[in-house]
Amino acid sequence: MQAKLHEEVDEVLGNGNEVTSEMLSELKYLDMVLKESLRIRPSVPFIGRLLTEDIVVNGVAIPAGTNVDIHIYVLHHHPDHWTEPEKFDPERWAPGTEDKDPYLYIPFSAG
Repeated sequence: MQAKLHEEVDEVLGNGNEVTSEMLSELKYLDMVLKESLRIRPSVPFIGRLLTEDIVVNGVAIPAGTNVDIHIYVLHHHPDHWTEPEKFDPERWAPGTEDKDPYLYIPFSAG
């Protein structure tokens, strides 16, 4: 993986010319490696939210005013959502791979 990434960077950035945003957008494998790195080790392992309205989760009523923790690390490693969740696999982000629920991958929270 490191060799593949190094090759892509050398190919796209070439001989040390000025780096442009267009060049950066061509670094597809780098994007995959970064996403997988943040899935494995999210920069924010958990977040908290204060419920502003009553909700029901899996048949359990949770009243407004309750503090709720969302464990991003656990979400990013849940075997129901990720094949071999402990394996570092940038290819899981390759174009054409299955669509993922946008809330299964939230390394910087979800707003």
